[in-house]
Amino acid sequence: MKWFGGIEAGGTKFNCIIAQDPEHILAECTIPTETPKITIPE
Repeated sequence: MKWFGGIEAGGTKFNCIIAQDPEHILAECTIPTETPKITIPE
């Protein structure tokens, strides 16, 4: 079984995902970006 991870970094947020394929998403989260001191520990 293969797992895939993806991160899309934009100007206001990071979108993160773990999936086996496009129809089987195992986990996803959105992290808003703020200052580096706040965002990096997330």
